[in-house]
Amino acid sequence: MEYSDYFLSPKDDDTIERKIEIIKANITTAKIMLDKIKVSKKPVVSEQTEVVFKEENTRCDAKEDQKMLSIVGKITSLNIEGMSDDEATQEILKIVNEEYFGFSEKLANQIKIGIYKEIVEYRNMLMGEDALEIKEDVKVILRELRRKIYLIGEALEEKELLETAENDNKLYFLVSDAGNIYFLENIRKNAPKEYYQLFLDLLMDIKKGAFPGLKRMTRLGYFEVRLNDIRITFDRISKDSYVIIDGFTKKEDTSSLYKSTMENRASQYAGMRNIYINSLSKADFRELHFRYFNDIVGFLESKGNNLGERL
Repeated sequence: MEYSDYFLSPKDDDTIERKIEIIKANITTAKIMLDKIKVSKKPVVSEQTEVVFKEENTRCDAKEDQKMLSIVGKITSLNIEGMSDDEATQEILKIVNEEYFGFSEKLANQIKIGIYKEIVEYRNMLMGEDALEIKEDVKVILRELRRKIYLIGEALEEKELLETAENDNKLYFLVSDAGNIYFLENIRKNAPKEYYQLFLDLLMDIKKGAFPGLKRMTRLGYFEVRLNDIRITFDRISKDSYVIIDGFTKKEDTSSLYKSTMENRASQYAGMRNIYINSLSKADFRELHFRYFNDIVGFLESKGNNLGERL
């Protein structure tokens, strides 16, 4: 289990008492994690050498602690109001990269711990004598801090996918109860034919383990890739297996219909995800989706002139 799996996330409809309970639980978890993260080095040497080593190690630890405090301070004070998630994430990573080379799970969780401590401090302010005067301002700050934790987790998931991707993946497709492939149906109904080659290129990128314009859509529970005006949403269900959920154009993703469609699609996929995972070991399931893939490739290559026998 990853460290991020240990943290609880408050929900908008939770009571104040429940949110405080969750934050306290996360702080306790964070302290336990810190103990596990710290590596104790104790060489078998003379007492004099051991004292020198301990003093040096203490100085290094203090330097690292100061560096982490600096990062957390800059991130918590960063104003991301009005920024998109992509813009805010890039600003956060820019701060991290000033001090560290690379972004790891350990580093991400240390930053989360620091932000959770800030959240506790602000929550305590709401219980003070001046709570009524600062209530609204503190609520805004807390909302931004929670958003930063969410964005850090999102960035970590994107990094993990990019680092562990295979170069010859198997693609599966989300299918309706009527047997329609959502990815294909949306392209046929809404995408101009001049976009078909771009859809094919992006689909093959996923198959090859390349993810241009990758974005973790945490609220929906899956990923999105982008190529020019083309979007494909997908999920990873094993090391080399991906479910293609849908495909659409940039013009669509600004419409209210698109947003409601994505929410419906996320709900549909959530109910099917375990079925897909459990079906990976079944030969007939794999063969069916291999045929889907080949027919979709043929359809896109022919710009819709070849519908395929099974589409």
